Amino acid sequence: MNLKFIFFITFLPLFFLSFFCAKEIKSSSLEKKIADASTTDTAVLTLCGLDIGIDRSTNYMKAVCNGFAVSAGHYQKQVNYPAMLDPSAGDNPKGSIYIGATKLDQLIRTTPGPKIVFGYSQGAQVAGTWLRRFAHLPDAPPSNELSFVLIGNPERRYGKQPWTLKQTPDSTQYKIRDVSRKNDNWSDWHGSPSDNRILAMFGTVHTNYWKSEIYGESAQVIKVVGNTSYVIVP
Repeated sequence: MNLKFIFFITFLPLFFLSFFCAKEIKSSSLEKKIADASTTDTAVLTLCGLDIGIDRSTNYMKAVCNGFAVSAGHYQKQVNYPAMLDPSAGDNPKGSIYIGATKLDQLIRTTPGPKIVFGYSQGAQVAGTWLRRFAHLPDAPPSNELSFVLIGNPERRYGKQPWTLKQTPDSTQYKIRDVSRKNDNWSDWHGSPSDNRILAMFGTVHTNYWKSEIYGESAQVIKVVGNTSYVIVP
């Protein structure tokens, strides 16, 4: 089957949800969060999913997880990266994930004060690539200044698909909260290696983290490895 066609039918729901969310983020409650966040000091560096650039114009990431990026105590900075199909999983210097990690590093180093990297889907892979490329360097930011929140992470240790090439480092110096919705085919996979890879891409769970809690009663920590807490939410 043509790869472009697979890409189109797989991620079309995400595109529609993104545009729908662009309308939602005009609500008065979320606008109030944005205004409140402008006076606070924790930067949330957002990395969107594979959306071919939709987040750059709609900024749907500020609505994901109940507006986590702009909630009380936070202000948002978008990491503008290609967000295109990248089978290399971060190994190709010209690929979306590798470029995203480089742009993330630039923003991390030019943003003063405490920072949270907030990565969704391919954005979580970008964060994982940053950890592999930069976390071990002598001039890496201190761990009391930088942390990570990942959602729908295809490279998640507990729940990634069996043919996924990489695994997000979970024992670096940085605290990571890796959150997956239950039965998200990309980050809470319950199939087997013999399953059809194309069919495994489908499902509406992965493209619906709008109301998911990162912290709170519904967020169940299922495992802690190194500095990473693995969380399942409804």
